[in-house]
Amino acid sequence: MTLSQQTASQPQRFEAILADGRAKGKAGKTSEANQELEAMLASTRKSGYRNYEYQARLELAEIELQSRSALARPHLVALEKGAREHGLLLVANHARVLAGGK
Repeated sequence: MTLSQQTASQPQRFEAILADGRAKGKAGKTSEANQELEAMLASTRKSGYRNYEYQARLELAEIELQSRSALARPHLVALEKGAREHGLLLVANHARVLAGGK
């Protein structure tokens, strides 16, 4: 059982999934990381945790970037725009930097 499955509250569970996804992505386990983060993304959208939704999208885009996916940059640009519109400036600025903006 992973930490994310043991955690009671949703925000704590989301934090655990983000940390686990980040670690798996860096370890090259991109398929597992994507699967966990996509499931989290669906859950955040369903339950209205917008901040965690955007954090999951950022992690997914970072994995795409590491994998040299052609989709990484367009996803980061869209993520920056959406995050900025919702006042999530930290996520927006991180996405801009990763997309190669200044």
